[in-house]
Amino acid sequence: MPPSAPASAVWRRSRACGWVVPLTDAPLDLDNPAHLDALLRAYERFPAIGGRSAP
Repeated sequence: MPPSAPASAVWRRSRACGWVVPLTDAPLDLDNPAHLDALLRAYERFPAIGGRSAP
């Protein structure tokens, strides 16, 4: 687990062979500015998240 990962991070493989990785210690709450920031940083760092990359 990378040093920046939350202590409670439990990564798992999805049925579609992707990865499910928690971005925060608490469940994702898009009304929480810190959680929204974590999500936006992840999309910025990994543009292919969620199948968003061009074929």
